[in-house]
Amino acid sequence: MKTPAPPISSASSGRAPDAPAFEELLADAARLANLLESGALPLEKALEAYAEGVQKLRGCEERLREMEKRAQALLPAGDGFRLEPIEAAEEET
Repeated sequence: MKTPAPPISSASSGRAPDAPAFEELLADAARLANLLESGALPLEKALEAYAEGVQKLRGCEERLREMEKRAQALLPAGDGFRLEPIEAAEEET
């Protein structure tokens, strides 16, 4: 009988325990984008929301880079797999 895998914790994910998850950052960025698109904010608040959204998206990019490094580490050398940038894969379709 197989032993169930342990839950994935923030310690094993390579990020600080109090750092927000990718999904949380992305949801926050989407919420801010919707708020900005609504036009309901005065200019100063809109600029603050924009800056916060950029910060959230940078956090998303950082998490994605971390996950890419972890995924690359899981692939043994010479196993026939090849990692390509997403842009290259999209051009082929």
